[in-house]
Amino acid sequence: MTGGYGCRICGRRRPNEAFSGRGRRDHVCKGCQKLPSSERVRADVKRELRGYAKQPRISGRNILRLMELSRHEDPDIRKHAAALVEIAAVCPGGRRRWVRLAASHPALFGRYREAIGVLDEADARDVFGDEAMEVLRGSEGLVGPDLPGSTDDEPDIPF
Repeated sequence: MTGGYGCRICGRRRPNEAFSGRGRRDHVCKGCQKLPSSERVRADVKRELRGYAKQPRISGRNILRLMELSRHEDPDIRKHAAALVEIAAVCPGGRRRWVRLAASHPALFGRYREAIGVLDEADARDVFGDEAMEVLRGSEGLVGPDLPGSTDDEPDIPF
């Protein structure tokens, strides 16, 4: 479909007739306008959280907003925002964020994956990429100073 608009609540691309005047301006289809405002706000906040995860850098202002959302009344939003606050502390930069997170903090990676509801392996590959999932799978058997299962008792050599 080439014409129409995208609804920001349901995410579907709809024809012009599916939007009222105000709905077209706000990018909310007629079907989603009938939803309770709490559900529409929840969808907006979920979209906002997904946007933070995709940003090249999670800034200080973003972290303040995430901390505010980590006190939200909805437990799913709270869990998602809290995981993003931890991720921002560990990997604020977006370049290869998921690969670095899977390699150095697999537990946090798993908590975030659970918070966004991606439990299926195929869906996780779509969201995080093949490389991050391979690193996560490989880190379970690897032994090294920063990886789980490390048995290295020798001190790290600085060179």
